[in-house]
Amino acid sequence: MIIADLFHEYEQLVAKAEHSFQETEKNHSDCIKCDIHCSDCCHAIFGVFIIEAAYINYHFKKMDAKIRQEINVMAEKFDLELQSKAQTGEPIEKLRVRCPLLNDKQECQMYKHRPITCRVYGVPTMIDGKVHVCYKSGFKNNQVYPVFSLDMMYKELFELSVRYLEALQYDKDENAALLLSVSTVLQKPIEEILKEI
Repeated sequence: MIIADLFHEYEQLVAKAEHSFQETEKNHSDCIKCDIHCSDCCHAIFGVFIIEAAYINYHFKKMDAKIRQEINVMAEKFDLELQSKAQTGEPIEKLRVRCPLLNDKQECQMYKHRPITCRVYGVPTMIDGKVHVCYKSGFKNNQVYPVFSLDMMYKELFELSVRYLEALQYDKDENAALLLSVSTVLQKPIEEILKEI
């Protein structure tokens, strides 16, 4: 029951991110260039906190077995491509690799349960005190826009991750700050990932 409660709290954070995106879209629709089948954000490299990893894995396990198998093949390809590109010395945040959840129709196969980072990609976000925007967007440097603070969201995700680890009776709370790739989360249960840390 504790895990279900934590997942509910996570869904409230999701709702907060969704609301922020919708408000920005309502007030600055000309600046947001997100369209159906636009998958630029699906090639960005980022990690998810433990609570989000557990939530994604939980819903992934409920998907059709054939689709899960296809996604796991893509996850393995993702890992190999990322490993290859990482050897170039390019900063990880600049690397581009296709998300294993992106299908041939340029649609996310877990759209309803996609990470929070994916949900706010098209609006200005703050990470490490710096504002970032999608290069396709129409947001201009010399104007003021609302900014979604991923820094604040990460703080809340960290706190939820600490509580999730405590619920699992996992004694290494410092791992609540660990960021996992979506491909890792899809290929292994969260308990197995934690055992390997």
